[in-house]
Amino acid sequence: WLQNNNPEVPGLVYKLAPADEKMRKLTNARKLWDAVLEIAPIVDVFKDEQIDTSKYDLDHFIPWSFVMNDELWNLMPIDSSWNSKKSNKLPKWDPFFAVFAENQYGMYNLIHERAGLH
Repeated sequence: WLQNNNPEVPGLVYKLAPADEKMRKLTNARKLWDAVLEIAPIVDVFKDEQIDTSKYDLDHFIPWSFVMNDELWNLMPIDSSWNSKKSNKLPKWDPFFAVFAENQYGMYNLIHERAGLH
C-alpha cells in the first residue's frame, strides 16, 4: 500500500527497516568483475579511462538509495576516487550511459562465451 501510494519514492518498503548487512555483500560480483578485468579492458564510466585494476571500487550506477538492490545490472567498477565524489546522486544520462551499457554488454558477453566465468 505504501509503495503504491508513493510511486516517487523507489524501494520505500526497504527504507522503513535497516538493511541487513549480510544481504549487501558484493563479494561474488567483485570476483566476477575481477575476472572480467583480467580478460578485457573496461572503461571507467565517469573518467572515460581504462580501469586501474589495483584501485577500483565496485559501485552502483544508479545509487543504492534509489533502487535498493545490489543486482549485477547496476554494479560497475569505477575509480576509487569517484566513488565518494558521485555520492548518492543520480548520474547524468548522456555522458555516462553509453559507456555503462558497453561495459555491461561486454561483461555479459564474456559470461556467455566463457562458461567458467559464471
